[in-house]
Amino acid sequence: MNELLENVKKLYTQYESDEEGLTRLTTYVMQDINDMMEMYEEEKKEKKEIEDKIVDYISTFFYKNANKYYSCVVRDKQKIYIKYDGCNFEVCNKDHIWHEIITDLNPHKYPLLSKFKHDIAKRALNQVLGNDVFNCIPESPTIQKIIEFFNPLFLKTKEDVKYFLCAIGDSVCKINNDILYYVSELSREFLTELNVYYGDYFGEELMKQFKFRYRGYPYIKSRLIKFKRSIKNISYWNTFVKNNFFNILIVGIHYSSRYGGSEKYIQKQHREIQNRILYLKGKSHEDVLNEFQKDFLKESEGGNLTQDEYYFLWKIFCESKNMPLIIYKQEFLNKISNYPNMTSDYLIGIRHFRTFWKETIVVDKNGEYEISELNELFTIWLNGNKVNTVNEYQLLDIIKHFFPEVSFYGKNLLNIRCNLWNKCEDIQKCLNNSKEKLKEKDHNMLEIYKLYCSYAVQYDFTNIVSKKFFEKYMESNISSEYLKNNKVLKGFW
Repeated sequence: MNELLENVKKLYTQYESDEEGLTRLTTYVMQDINDMMEMYEEEKKEKKEIEDKIVDYISTFFYKNANKYYSCVVRDKQKIYIKYDGCNFEVCNKDHIWHEIITDLNPHKYPLLSKFKHDIAKRALNQVLGNDVFNCIPESPTIQKIIEFFNPLFLKTKEDVKYFLCAIGDSVCKINNDILYYVSELSREFLTELNVYYGDYFGEELMKQFKFRYRGYPYIKSRLIKFKRSIKNISYWNTFVKNNFFNILIVGIHYSSRYGGSEKYIQKQHREIQNRILYLKGKSHEDVLNEFQKDFLKESEGGNLTQDEYYFLWKIFCESKNMPLIIYKQEFLNKISNYPNMTSDYLIGIRHFRTFWKETIVVDKNGEYEISELNELFTIWLNGNKVNTVNEYQLLDIIKHFFPEVSFYGKNLLNIRCNLWNKCEDIQKCLNNSKEKLKEKDHNMLEIYKLYCSYAVQYDFTNIVSKKFFEKYMESNISSEYLKNNKVLKGFW
């Protein structure tokens, strides 16, 4: 301030005796400077109005737009943009946001702001970078979509779904890190898929606290999450997970934040849910074994369960609680040696099946039976004298446990033959007795299979082979020169 005044005084002194110079100085100081400063004030006011309009535009654009935009930090500290339409969160390119703003800021709609559209778009994108998607609250349609996907198809109740989502949110938010969630082997591929997606984006494991096997972890920190068998069917969830990964993740984070984590959430649920998920909490090995004995064993004079049978019953018990084999095998066998003279109603059907296997099953490198076919043969073998109390799922477990040498392909048992039903002989018998009909023309596989089915019914065959097995038999017994476009040429017969 003083320097400014001193400079004016200096100029006044310099031109004090110069009338024209002094007149010019006076005109500049008294008039031109005032005009210049008024222009400055006008420019400042205009800039403020433009700035206010820009701020208002960006705010309105994000508030009123049907799409909301967020970002999140991914691996290597990079940031990605997320678009949310009120139902789905999905990754989007920043060019999409840029184009939407540039297009909206046209001269007809925004004559003043259109001149600054590139700067406005840049500022808007920077604002999105500060809008963390993990801090947002998903709308009800998103939440309901995820809950309805999991329940009732994969999890028993909505409370089970919320607990599972809370556990996912805990993992992202890194809380309750000392809690371990036991899940069934059936869910491995599903959880692995979620883990792969998370790893691709964030470079970390999402499911590291989810375990399929017991490794000595304290019961007090162990929780049980029970998925239904349907989780094993990849086609049920593959596309949904791909399209809804961020929906699942963000709803999980929302529930974890809302309830303060899965541990606090479960404490607010009804007793049945708590008993199921918190089954191991507060229990010892002895407590679990005592419950096993109470539910699966009964005293019987002369009862003589084998170790194999004890261990199989233990497997059934653990599966019923949706937990892995929660005691190491040798420790379990040592402890059950204290239970003499025991039997179990659960073993009645199992022992019948083992006798059936011993009497009817032989090794045959060309043999193949579906588990459902074997179950039907077992029922036939019982001949109505005993009720078949074993279903297909249990049968699969029984065979894997008591006959581990048997090979499987999906639900097909390989390299065995049941003397109650020789599948290949039945097919060949039909073909041998139908040659005259087959010689009339070329027949496709379906026509021959239908012929076989009719023949099997007419002559009361033990069972009817599947179309897949029938075609496999035909292709392995007919030279390729007689097979053309899925047809058997009449010349073969």
